[in-house]
Amino acid sequence: MPVVGTAGHVDHGKSTLLEKLTGKNPMHLPEEFDRGLTIELGFGYWQSPSGIKCGIVDVPGHGHFIRNMAGGAFALDAVIFVVAADDGWKPQSEEHLFICQNARIPAGIVALNKVDLAPRERINELADELAIRLDGTFLEDAPIVKISALTGQGLGELEIELEAVLRKLPSPRETGKCRIWIDRSFKISGAGIVITGTLKGGSLKTGDQLSLLPGRGIVRARKLEMYGQQVDSAPPGTRLAINLVTGPKAEPVRGQLLAKMAEPSCVSEVWANADVPMSWASGIKSGGTYLAHIGTMSVGARVYTIGPRVIEKGKKGLLRIVLEKPVPIEAGDRFLIFSSAKHTVVAGCITLVAGSIPRSSRNEALYSLMKGIEFHTAESFVILKATIAPASVDELHIGSVFSDSEIRKAIAKLTEQGDISVISHGSEEIVFRSDLLENLIKGIMSKIAAIQRENKDVDAITPSMLEMPKGLANNVKNALMASAAENDQELAFKNGIIMPCIERGSDVLSTAPAKRIMEEFTGGIGKYPNLKQLYDLFPKDKRTISALITEGHLVRLPQDILFPPNKLDKLSKRLKELLSTKESISVSDAKNAWGVTRKHAIPLLEHFDKIGVTTRSGSERRKGPKLRDR
Repeated sequence: MPVVGTAGHVDHGKSTLLEKLTGKNPMHLPEEFDRGLTIELGFGYWQSPSGIKCGIVDVPGHGHFIRNMAGGAFALDAVIFVVAADDGWKPQSEEHLFICQNARIPAGIVALNKVDLAPRERINELADELAIRLDGTFLEDAPIVKISALTGQGLGELEIELEAVLRKLPSPRETGKCRIWIDRSFKISGAGIVITGTLKGGSLKTGDQLSLLPGRGIVRARKLEMYGQQVDSAPPGTRLAINLVTGPKAEPVRGQLLAKMAEPSCVSEVWANADVPMSWASGIKSGGTYLAHIGTMSVGARVYTIGPRVIEKGKKGLLRIVLEKPVPIEAGDRFLIFSSAKHTVVAGCITLVAGSIPRSSRNEALYSLMKGIEFHTAESFVILKATIAPASVDELHIGSVFSDSEIRKAIAKLTEQGDISVISHGSEEIVFRSDLLENLIKGIMSKIAAIQRENKDVDAITPSMLEMPKGLANNVKNALMASAAENDQELAFKNGIIMPCIERGSDVLSTAPAKRIMEEFTGGIGKYPNLKQLYDLFPKDKRTISALITEGHLVRLPQDILFPPNKLDKLSKRLKELLSTKESISVSDAKNAWGVTRKHAIPLLEHFDKIGVTTRSGSERRKGPKLRDR
């Protein structure tokens, strides 16, 4: 069920219109009734004669409560923009339009209200003025319906137009990342805590567990209510009331986010493109303090402009925003910046990067790319992430509003276009900007050639010797080194190092040095030498040692522990037997089963984690994918 909101200047009749449409007074706070204006968001639902339903959100129009209005705008699928015929276009009309435009609300209707209080000539002049003011906005083609919410004049036509808008709305995005910004939280006797909000990104069902952010609390959805009816599940895009089961560390309040996703997180820094409205004459000043309004949360923020010291009114610019506390925001999220001294919006923003960008990645080329992103798509997100640093395909969607499937489709498209390249290494795929990858590989090959010129007998080239750019993750370095080795038949990559190969086609095991080396692995496990010890034992046979590792006759484990593969097979078999009798095992369990010390037990378990025999869960190990699939 889509959600439609009202917007417009204070006292232009938004709440009266909502009450006429829904039969429900949207005001719920005593001070709202006392003052006769909406302070917080009000809610109801509407059904057309043909049965189409939508939720309706009434937002505050008064400037003092503009941030509450913003909390509702970002959850809307369509808007009824209200302008009073007797009062005309006002400052909050302009501000509400800017907020709705920034929220990327896809559709709407303009309601020219209170036509019973203005002469026909004035009404027609105002309709012409609205057409001019709305030109170039998302409402430029929206119908302008002349109504009186008080008398009911024109409401039938408004409902016809509203049904037409609802029929054309796209289906809500299903990303698998269920998120609900809490806009109300209250207690009901006998039930406990109830929160309300608009469900985005994914479906929710009773019994689901949710992370409460910021914080580390976990809550459970005991009951779901959608527009006055209890339901077992709800799709994205619906207004919900949720009765929660909470713990001592989880007390939901307005401004928090409920999230059902694999990697919920909060960040204290955001990089965003900003659009400064014409109404904010001062512009955005670098180093200034403001309020960031994210979801239904307001948080203090210090803003730094990239480039000019001030982003003038009506201009766009790139911002680095440092938040007073961590917030749950993701790349692709839109939010607003307000003046901390006035109740005024000073910028509409779209998040490009949720989190910090390493200083080593910051340069004019990156800034130019970021400034050029008008609307954040999965393709632009992939390009941006790959420009900042190469990233794993499996983890690329984390920290964004995009689903894993959306990211993979974007990767396929960009790969076909030649914009990005994907390197497979082991079970992992790493995404690179194609031009950056080419330069990295060239740099590595050039450094290898220089190392070999200086030392013809070099038998192991490590990542540190290659002087790769700072900040690259180990998995990225391994992927680059493996790719570089594939470009040269005289090189091989194994266990984190590049090794010049022994003569092609030779059987290294048949050589006398290899036989002497392998004898060190025929006794008890406790006497097996590690890589450094083996080098010390056979200082003249380092190239043979490298060849034994490269060709798989010795397996290099974490902490440079070495094992012959036949011995690893026996230990793997014993581990599988142990896991067939126990749901999880400790390091001590494995140590006793294998008859080894912790010196060997821990690297062995890490090796079996890596190849999928086991999966680590805290200090315990459970069956890994290789065993679960059987």
